[in-house]
Amino acid sequence: MKNHHEKKYEDLTSDVRSDMEKFENPVYIGSLLFRLAEERASTNLILKELNAKIDQLMLLEERIHELEAQINTVTQNSKTNTSEYSKKAEEARDNTLLVELLPEQDKAILAIARKKGRVEAKEVQMALGYKGTNAACARLNKLSAQFLLTKERFGKKVFYFIPSPQKGVR
Repeated sequence: MKNHHEKKYEDLTSDVRSDMEKFENPVYIGSLLFRLAEERASTNLILKELNAKIDQLMLLEERIHELEAQINTVTQNSKTNTSEYSKKAEEARDNTLLVELLPEQDKAILAIARKKGRVEAKEVQMALGYKGTNAACARLNKLSAQFLLTKERFGKKVFYFIPSPQKGVR
């Protein structure tokens, strides 16, 4: 009578003996090689698709980096321009000494702009008694250059406003 280990050994080796007998048959070996070749072709196709997708992801990543760089550049330029203008406007508005030293005509122009919310050259001409609008335009442009007024064009007319303190511009 065979013991337990011998029986277990015989069961395991019987499968191997059966496979060994099949390996003697060239048709069986051919079918195994054919299945192996099919599996290899299938694996190669999967790898090719994965590589193509990885390449697409790398191109997308490069494009994202380019767009981020463009956004950063635009944001930096915008912040720089806005902060420079706001800084200059704040300095001019906060400089009360400058306003006190202005000629009476300029003080009158600023008073009209505060009262009406806006002012234009024709109004300055009439208020200050100028013959034409050239002198009025020159004074308004000078106040705009000193950031005491902001200039906006509406069609053919140009209006000047007191800059709003929050934004630096109207």
